[in-house]
Amino acid sequence: ANSNLKYLIAGTGGVGGSIAAFLSLSGKDVTCIARGEHLAPYAEGLQLHSDLKGEHCLKVAAFTAEEFQGKADVIFVCVKGYSVDSITELIKRA
Repeated sequence: ANSNLKYLIAGTGGVGGSIAAFLSLSGKDVTCIARGEHLAPYAEGLQLHSDLKGEHCLKVAAFTAEEFQGKADVIFVCVKGYSVDSITELIKRA
């Protein structure tokens, strides 16, 4: 298996944020796509509060969909249904 996969998480609420944190904790190459007020906390680090894994502050790259110009091997789409259209271009690009 390719251990150098690039993971992109589109939507960083409870589900996307958790996936990003657990992937990052296991050493994966993770980038998050967020917007507005959801982007700001990444400057401080992604906070993981887990009964299983404990407390962690993880440095995870984060961009708006418009800013992100990279490529991803795996894309997790974790936005609400009504927001899917807003990331269609991102998915095609990435």
